[in-house]
Amino acid sequence: MKSLYIAWIGLLLFGLINVGIAHDLPETIEKEYSVQGAKLSVDIRIDACEINVAKSDNPRGLYVKIEYDPGVATPEITYDSNEGEFRLEMEYPFMAPSNEGHAPIVYVELPSKPVIDFESHVKAGEMEYHLGDLTLRNCKIKSYAGELTVDFALPNKTEMERLSISTSVGESELKNLGNAQFKKARINNGIGELTVDFAGLQSTKGTASIDNNLGAVTVSIPRNVPTRMRVKKAGFLTDYQCSGWFTERHGVYYSRNYTKSGEHLDLLVSSGIGEMDINTH
Repeated sequence: MKSLYIAWIGLLLFGLINVGIAHDLPETIEKEYSVQGAKLSVDIRIDACEINVAKSDNPRGLYVKIEYDPGVATPEITYDSNEGEFRLEMEYPFMAPSNEGHAPIVYVELPSKPVIDFESHVKAGEMEYHLGDLTLRNCKIKSYAGELTVDFALPNKTEMERLSISTSVGESELKNLGNAQFKKARINNGIGELTVDFAGLQSTKGTASIDNNLGAVTVSIPRNVPTRMRVKKAGFLTDYQCSGWFTERHGVYYSRNYTKSGEHLDLLVSSGIGEMDINTH
């Protein structure tokens, strides 16, 4: 019930805010840092924006660029080289008149050399996170409303302790999550369409949970990865389909290549009202 309440709040925010993107925003901030330490903490907190996060061409380069209307948005950027802490904050009033400007455009490029703890909270907007070929130890992404894409096109350079992705309202596409090399992954979605593809998994003993309240959810699992899966449905309110690659025994689904003594992906998929499709590739 609490998650559905948060989802409706996200829907309200999405209706109040003008997230249309213009390319004539009057101000631009650009900053570049050289991260020499072994670790980097990244904390992004923005009311609304179009954001793109990707790997920097410089293994130790941290780059940020913001295009914004200073009459509406107020960005604050700090970097503590001694502590290895980067923080980006930006307010954007949800009730700002539409003729005062558009939501900011944010670009962040992360270095691949240091070990990164990454956290991003964007309340509303269009969000793209291209996180392949980084050294992510922890990754947390949260949004209330908008369109979200997370892609690990290339493998993470270290085993990830925890991956957390939480959305309230909108469309979310999570691609190549196997390349994140997570030990634990938790994915929560309130209202909207959710697509989760575990492409990139080779051999794993990780665990992942996917919880979708209202809307269509599609989960794709590589056939080469032994998988044990539990599925929770809202009775007849869930239109459920599952690949024939799995065999059900006592309410638990096992892939054909699953063995009790071997490493495997432990997966829990929960869905409320809507379609749920679990397929393999």
